[in-house]
Amino acid sequence: MGIKSGIVKLKRSVDARRHLSKQLKRIRGDIKSSRDPIPPLTPAQEKSIKDFWSAYGFDISCDWHRFLYAKTGSEKPEFITNSVFYSGILAKLNDKRLAGAWSDKAYLDRFVHAARTPRCVIRNASGRFLNRDFALVTMREAESIMNKYDALVIKPTIYTHTGNGVKLLNKPYDLAAIHKEYKSDYVIQLPIRQDERMKLLNSSSVNTIRINSALLDGEGVIMSCFVKVGQAGKFADNSGNSRFFIGIDPETGRFFDYAIDHDMNKHDSIPSGFSFGGTPVPAFDRIKTMIDAAHRCIPHFGLAFWDVCIEEDGEPSIIEVNLRDPDIIIAQATGTPFLGKYTSRVMEYIKNNR
Repeated sequence: MGIKSGIVKLKRSVDARRHLSKQLKRIRGDIKSSRDPIPPLTPAQEKSIKDFWSAYGFDISCDWHRFLYAKTGSEKPEFITNSVFYSGILAKLNDKRLAGAWSDKAYLDRFVHAARTPRCVIRNASGRFLNRDFALVTMREAESIMNKYDALVIKPTIYTHTGNGVKLLNKPYDLAAIHKEYKSDYVIQLPIRQDERMKLLNSSSVNTIRINSALLDGEGVIMSCFVKVGQAGKFADNSGNSRFFIGIDPETGRFFDYAIDHDMNKHDSIPSGFSFGGTPVPAFDRIKTMIDAAHRCIPHFGLAFWDVCIEEDGEPSIIEVNLRDPDIIIAQATGTPFLGKYTSRVMEYIKNNR
């Protein structure tokens, strides 16, 4: 190993330890601040957790399990910690050198061509304009294309989170002003009109389903999933501090019987009054088929984290794919271990290919 590569490896190790220390501090803070009681684990529970993970070579803190056992009411040692997930699994299964580029929303319909995606009107890549067919166009040509539509949605395409920059645009369009604000790397699409059943969760936002999938033996399988319910009056479901998250059973496609809020507190109901416990998610069988086809399109990544909507014709559509940084706390607090029933299968692979 050369001096330069050794320094890079050391820096990554230090950064990883700092990140994991921050995450452990976060979960301990969540335990202290929780409105719901978080009782200590029993010695038997701790032993079960330690035994499960030590079989794969990991010595973990049980704080995560203490928090998740209390929130979910489910005592599953398969719940996974950030330390195991980010350093032991994600780094092994996903090529992070490619993750940023392959997560670019402007190219989503090209990367996952086997699935329905939002209808693109104009793309911007590194300041250059492209039409829906990826042909370069001028700004004037791009604005002319936009003016064929009465309403459009704009969103940043790279390194995005929590709905930042997602806006509804209305005529008259001033692309020069839009470009001055966004500068580069954004996509302009037709608005999504969601299924009436999904509107019942919150009518102002497109309420999306987060699907966490694994590519196992050439098949894209769903490990865990939950729905993101937008804040009343908000356009995007991933902005605002009054959002809710409701777990979905990946086997039955039905909602679990509680929701959690942005601060990780449990609720038996949400402001819209939607009765979610046991209610089937629309088109869940078709979602499974779509995720299988989509994940097969991106073989560089053993894990993928999709945002899926149900459009007004009842068909699912992939809004975006995250390949680097899912929030595994929220995903698991809604009821299911992040890797779901595939935990042992994935961990055996990690153990044998370390």
